[in-house]
Parts: sequence; C-alpha cells; structure tokens
Amino acid sequence: MAQGLGVRHVARYLKHPQRPDDGVRRRLVVSAPSVPFANRVSRELPREPRPGRAPPTRISRCDRRRQRGHRQRSADDAETACAHGAPRHSYLYRRTHPCSAHIFPPLAGNATGSRGAAVAVLVGSALVAAFAPTSSGAATLQGRSTAVAHAAAKKRNKRTWYVSATARPHGNGSRRAPFRSLAAVERVSRAGDKIVILPAPKRVAPLNGGIRLKRGQRLVGGGPAVAGRTRRLKRLPSLENTSGKNLDGDAIRLSRNASVRNVVVKTAYRGAVYGVDSVGVRIIGNDVSGENTSCTNGFQVQPFNVPTGIPGVMIPASPAVAPQNGWAGIMVDGQRAVGKVDVGRNYLHDSSCADGIDVRAMGSSKLTAKVRQNTVTHIKEGAAGSSSGAVGSILAIGMQALDKAVLHVSQDRNTETYIGSPGADCEGEFANTAGSGQIYDTVDHNTFAHAIGGTSCNGFETIVSTGNGKIVANLRNSTFRDNVGDMFEEGNLGSGSTMRFVADNVLADRTSVRGGNPPGSSDGGSNPIPFNIGDCMVAGHNGAADSTTFVMRNSVFKHCNNGISLGNNVGQGNGSGPAKQLVADISHSVITGNAKYGLHVLDGTPMTSLHVKIASTAITNNGEPGASFEAEATGIGTVPDSRLDLGGGGLGSPGGNCLSGNGSGDVEATNLAVVAKGNWWGHPGPPSPGQAVTHGIGSVSASGLLGSPRCGVAALP
Repeated sequence: MAQGLGVRHVARYLKHPQRPDDGVRRRLVVSAPSVPFANRVSRELPREPRPGRAPPTRISRCDRRRQRGHRQRSADDAETACAHGAPRHSYLYRRTHPCSAHIFPPLAGNATGSRGAAVAVLVGSALVAAFAPTSSGAATLQGRSTAVAHAAAKKRNKRTWYVSATARPHGNGSRRAPFRSLAAVERVSRAGDKIVILPAPKRVAPLNGGIRLKRGQRLVGGGPAVAGRTRRLKRLPSLENTSGKNLDGDAIRLSRNASVRNVVVKTAYRGAVYGVDSVGVRIIGNDVSGENTSCTNGFQVQPFNVPTGIPGVMIPASPAVAPQNGWAGIMVDGQRAVGKVDVGRNYLHDSSCADGIDVRAMGSSKLTAKVRQNTVTHIKEGAAGSSSGAVGSILAIGMQALDKAVLHVSQDRNTETYIGSPGADCEGEFANTAGSGQIYDTVDHNTFAHAIGGTSCNGFETIVSTGNGKIVANLRNSTFRDNVGDMFEEGNLGSGSTMRFVADNVLADRTSVRGGNPPGSSDGGSNPIPFNIGDCMVAGHNGAADSTTFVMRNSVFKHCNNGISLGNNVGQGNGSGPAKQLVADISHSVITGNAKYGLHVLDGTPMTSLHVKIASTAITNNGEPGASFEAEATGIGTVPDSRLDLGGGGLGSPGGNCLSGNGSGDVEATNLAVVAKGNWWGHPGPPSPGQAVTHGIGSVSASGLLGSPRCGVAALP
C-alpha cells in the first residue's frame, strides 16, 4: 500500500503549494479517514452549472492579492524560474512563485489501488478530480471528468516565449524579460509552444545561430507585417545563421506541424527555412534574403540524355549536363512522410547563390504543397555545382518527385521577376521527375517577367529526366513576359513516361534569343539541339513508349523565335521501340508576330500516333510558315495513326482558323497529310497559291469561308 498523507498535510499543500505547474496530472494519496476528506475536497472542485445557469465565478488567491495592490510577477517568470532550477526557498523562487500554480510531487506505488485512501487528481494547484473509496474498496469520482482534466493539462502545456536581440542578460523568456539568444529559447521551449521574436532596431545585429523548432511550435515575428516591407520598417523581428556549425547553416529548421510566420531572415550560411518530412508545416509571410552564402548545392536535376537535331541520336547523360542548383531559401523535403505543406505570402529576394522555394518528394513520400502569393525576385545563380563540374542553375520555384514519390502542388498568385544573372540557367517555375516520381502541378495567376541569364532561361520548364514518371502541369490565367530562352519547355526524356502541359488563358510575350528554325525543318533548321532557341513553347519526347500532350486554350503566344515547336525523336539509351503518342490540342488562341514558325511539328523517328487538332485559332504574321508539319526520311510512313486536323480532319476540329500573313506559306506539309477545311485565309474562299505548301509526299486538303470568323481571343493584359 502506498504511503498516504494526512488531511492536514494536504490542506497545508493546498494553501502553500511547493512546486510550479507543468500541466501534468498528479495524484495525492490521503490517509484514512479518506471519505470525509473526499467530501471536503470536493467542495473545492468547480461545480457543474445547473442547466440554464452560467458557471460560478471564482476569484483565486492570486487575483485577490493583485486586487489589494500586491506586486506580482507573471506566471511566465514563475515557470521560467522553475525551468532554470531555482531552489525552492531562494529569493528568485519566493519572488516569482507566490501566485503561481504548483503541483505536488508524485508518490511512489500504485495509489489508485490503495484501500482506505482518497486520491485527488490535480493539474497544477487546481483540484480537478477526487476519488473516494467505498467500503468495498471501489473508487468513485467526484469533480471534473478525467477527460476534462486531460484537456486542461494539454492546454496548460502550451507556453509563449519571447526572445529579442535587444534583451538584457539573464532574461527568463517572458515579454518583460525576453531571452537574448535563440539557443536559450530553444533549450527551454517545448513542443506546441509559441516563440515570439520581438522587433529590434535595424542597427542591432539580428539574433544569430539558428533555431530548431520542435513539433507543433510556432515561430512568430512580432510587430507589423514584414514581407516586402523591410526597407520601410524601422524595427524588424530578424534572425540569421552565419555559420555552418549549427543546423548545417540553416536559419530555421522545421519539425512536423511547426509554423514560421512574419520572420525576417537576414542571411544564412545555407537555407533560411528547411525541413525533412516536416509535414503539416506553414511558412507564411516571411522576408528572406542573403541565404546560402556557402553556395551549397541543393536541388539537382537528375542526369538525362540530351536530345539532338539528328534523328535517333542523343548525347549520353553525364553530370556535366545535370543542372545543380544552390540550396533554396525555403525548402521542404519528403522522404517517407505523407502530408501537407503550406508556403504563402513570403518575399524572397537579393540572394547570390540560392533558389527561391523548392519542394522535393523522394523515396515513398506523398506530399501536397500549397504555394501561394509568394514573390521571388533578384536572386542570382552563383557558383553552385562548380566543385562537382555540374552546370549551375537557379530556380525561383522548383518542384521535384524522385523514386516512387508523389507530389501534388497548388500554386496561386506567385510572382517571379529578375531571376538569374548574366549567362545563367534560370527558371521561373520548374518541375522535374526521375524514376517513377509523379507531379501534379496547378499554377494559377502566375506572373513572370524580366529574366536575366542565358539561352537556357525558361519561364516554366517541366522535364522527366529518366524513368517512367509522370508530370501534369496546368497553367492558367498567367502572364510570362521578357525572357531570354524558351518561355515554356515540356521535355519528356524518360522511357514509358507521361507528360501533359495545359496553357489556359496564358500570355507568353517576347523572348530575346533568335535561334533560327527548329532542327530538321525544310527551311534550313540547323540547330544541334531542339530547345534553348527562344521559342514560346518547345514540347516533345525522346523515349520509347513516351506519351506527350500539349493543350493551348484561350491563350496568346507572340514575339518569340518560334511560336510552338513540337517534336518526336527517340534516341539510343531511352528504351527501345517507338514512342507512344504526341498530341496537341489548340483552340481559341493567337500565335502571332514570331520571328520564324508559328507552329512547327516534326516527326523524326517511329511513333504510334500523332494527333494535332487546331480550331478557332489565329496563326498570323509569323516570319516562316504559319503551321508546318514535317516527317523526316526516318519518320516517313512510321506513324500508323497520323491525324493533322485544322478543320474536317477526323479529330473533330470545326476549322474557323485565321491563317494569313505568314512567310513561306500559311500551312506547310512535308511527307505528311494535313486537312485544313473551313478556315479564313485572309480572303473569302480557298487558299491562294502559295498559302498551302507541300513537300515530298505531303498533302494539304483545304477549303475556305466566305466571311471572317471570330478566331483567336481578345488580347490578354
């Protein structure tokens, strides 16, 4: 039998508590006579209100003392004193504890089974339940239920701690006496706690050293919103990690269900915010700059065979052509976890060797990422990858799925501007898979502008490097302006892989590179590779059994090198056998003012099916043929199901296209059969000589309209 306490001892304990509250439920075992004690202590329990009545208001001893004007320290101070191990009779203990909640130490033995003893359950000094033994030894419960007690304990476990770069030494984490270092608050805080960084004048050095958040912790910057406003504000809740000695140089290390809000990260040796399998995280409204001063490699595109303009020929994969990127300002990795990630309203800017936001799913992880209302601007490529011989690259927002991982991404109202540095491989939006990884990426209301870099800069690139993975990219209601290289790239380089890119209500306007005609074109295409030539869109596949689809609706592609280039060229090293299918569906769109082709489709090697459907679209005023369809000698007769439908051609196109003003013909067919009926050729009736051009065994079956249809879309902003 556990040793009990006398009633007087318990009464003395209730009057003079001895230890601080940690929210843990404790038992008090009281010696016989126990039933009178249980009846007595039950009067101390909060009573359940009668129906229709509000619960009685209780004034604690502490409140009464405060009402009499006694100076009291906060409960934060009391618990902090205990956490630091202040002696029970020390000055600090006496000064900070007179009104704090306390607990009695647990007793050894199984008190609940002790016959003839009453058991009181407490959370701090609050008596939440009492067990009174009956004559048969069975205990009865008086007071609050244990479920209520457990909820109260759980709530009391969560604390708010404060830390400030201007704090005085020996702070205790309260708002009046905040900690002076991140290490101090990390040491005493517990899972679920809230940590507040108090704003400090800009002249004061930020809190340094980094912080590792525990499960469910919230790191919050005090003061007004900081994202994109640091120049205007006089005081900032800032931190940094200038050394790689702690957390590998990360400023903030995440844990599951943690959140980071309204924090300024001034600089970081590696990443500003990073987590592995830290699902349930929320990274909201932060201002990040100067990260990855060490130029540590981060996101790496898996090595891939490089397609060429020669049918069946590819450059073997090597690290030299696998873009290596700097560690991202905000990066979340998944290895085994299944869960959600929320990254929103952050402002990432002015870094010399770091990606903006990267989410990478690996192994067996399944992540759902919400990336919304972020701005990434003025980030540079740096020298990442130079030590391993890899080509440097810079991503504003990057998504990756490797192995068997699955990544679902919802993006909304993000902005990427001034990405890269002279000659850099810069990307606004980027998605990459290898192995059997899958990415489903929806990008809505995105704004991309003013890329700084070389010919490999892209507004939005999707690439399957190897394997039989899958990428589905839905781009909607977005504008992409002023890029160097191809605005959009859809590179299906796996084997048995699937890729689908949808552009719906999208503007692609102006690339600066003029790389000439696509490889293999009848007008003298001589480019060694079929991309990085400044096109609005380059799409195609280079692997056996690949399936590639491009959909364009209600969109405008203009002022690029070529408007759209689609191709099939299966080379060695990417499986054996023909590609599966190449599909394009273009409707209610405008392709105009491009230096070379409006649309160019090339079949270089065997393929099971080639389907191109164009309806109610304006293809006008391009420098070369408006819509060109070509099969090289190696592709002639190797496509069992070839349907090229600009109206009446078997795919359901009603025609209604506007085809005029293009150089070297408005529709061109080389070794392929094209149907283009019911279109407007700039005048009533069928096309004039020179508007429908054929080469080899190609053919164009065309007819015209008597009046101009409503083709294309209204100009997008």
